[in-house]
Amino acid sequence: MFDREFVLNAWVVDFARKLAAGIDEDKMTYQPAPGMNTPQWVFGHLAVCTDYGLKLLGQPTSCPKAWYEAFGIGSNPAVPPAPRPTKAELLEAIASGHARLNAAMAKATPEQLAAVNPFDFLVKALPTVGDLLAQLTTAHPAMHLGQLSAWRRLNGLPGVLGF
Repeated sequence: MFDREFVLNAWVVDFARKLAAGIDEDKMTYQPAPGMNTPQWVFGHLAVCTDYGLKLLGQPTSCPKAWYEAFGIGSNPAVPPAPRPTKAELLEAIASGHARLNAAMAKATPEQLAAVNPFDFLVKALPTVGDLLAQLTTAHPAMHLGQLSAWRRLNGLPGVLGF
């Protein structure tokens, strides 16, 4: 049912790794403009969002509790959690989280996918859990990785897609 989303998700996870290359640990929390998402926030947010998807499907989550406050909906990208996760930890959480989420999506029942999206602010655009899961694995990470691509350029780093 999610074959196309799984292909796109693999591309997104690879894009995250490419964007992370060349970002030093000491720059992970650098915010070049007020309100701009930092690399640490983008990667942390993408990691916790896989947990949100897993929770929707009744699966165990794995991100540390502090990450939900630091990287969840409505969090402040200028306030990192303590202790701060490393770039490697965040990238591993993204990759493993998406792998587990994809596996859970592949086994999801039609009833689970047809359930109403519990995030009120998204129900109009994404009415079902299945719609939300498709978005969480494709468009949502691509949007935030686009922000990170802009961050890279503002910090003198090259693009990563070769064009």
